[in-house]
Amino acid sequence: MTQTLTELTIPIITSKIETTIDFETIITKAIDETLATLGENVKQSVYVQLKNNFGIRKEEIYLNIELFTKALEIMFGKSSLLIKIKIISRLHKQVGTFSFKTEKRELCLEEYVAALQAYIDRQNMIYKSLDYS
Repeated sequence: MTQTLTELTIPIITSKIETTIDFETIITKAIDETLATLGENVKQSVYVQLKNNFGIRKEEIYLNIELFTKALEIMFGKSSLLIKIKIISRLHKQVGTFSFKTEKRELCLEEYVAALQAYIDRQNMIYKSLDYS
């Protein structure tokens, strides 16, 4: 049985924004924690393959989400969907209110991350326009 993920609602703004959100850190942490669930050796092996076979260093994954997703699909086949779902789940835990809808039947990590980045950029602009000092 296959489940598809078409909508996620994630909380980010409460009554007051405490600080800006660092997109790079959020993505890197979610990916690193997800890969760690596969075991330390597997995680390190994935990072080595990403660097050697796809030219992506760990610190640059957030800049290359599309290529990262393709690399996961090549390395893990259909199981990559589970990894992508876990990444989104971890992002969900790190970021507050964020709503994402897709018209596609299958999960698209690239779309999710692009929408999340746009949301974070907007939240950071709002925070910077408010004077909390």
